[in-house]
Amino acid sequence: MKTAALITLGCAKNLVDSEVMLGRLVDAGWRFTDHLESADVIVINTCGFIKPARDEAEEAIQSALAEKKKNPKIKVIAAGCYVERYREDLKKNHPEIDTWLGVGEFADIVDAVEGRPTHFPSGPCYLFDNEAPRLLGIPENIRRLFPPLLLLRHTLDKGRLSIAKHGFHR
Repeated sequence: MKTAALITLGCAKNLVDSEVMLGRLVDAGWRFTDHLESADVIVINTCGFIKPARDEAEEAIQSALAEKKKNPKIKVIAAGCYVERYREDLKKNHPEIDTWLGVGEFADIVDAVEGRPTHFPSGPCYLFDNEAPRLLGIPENIRRLFPPLLLLRHTLDKGRLSIAKHGFHR
């Protein structure tokens, strides 16, 4: 079975974008792992607005590429705001990355992980609505009770969120 690891960094919007990507992947038959070394594909959903976020994104990219170096069959996909803002520089600095997805390209995640061409958006992109497949990374009961606390803890710890099929893991 196809296995993906997804690292999401940054704000609540990135968490939702990651949940939508996970939902699309589940619909396409993918399963998830928290262990980069056992993934067929590593997806990093980055933030790039402030220097600490860019540094964190670079760290995550380096971790994924280290796994790819050990196992060249692993695909690495970089996505998100950092990619959107600095795509050309990132392509030069990290030619080993298999696919780059900006914020308007998340709908192409299944094509990206399955090695098919992706389509850089030529027109305006849309916001996902309640019809978009989505796999929640934080259980709904916790989301309702403590959303600011969870997001603040993530920000203060500068930890990576790893979203697995069964919920929220640190």
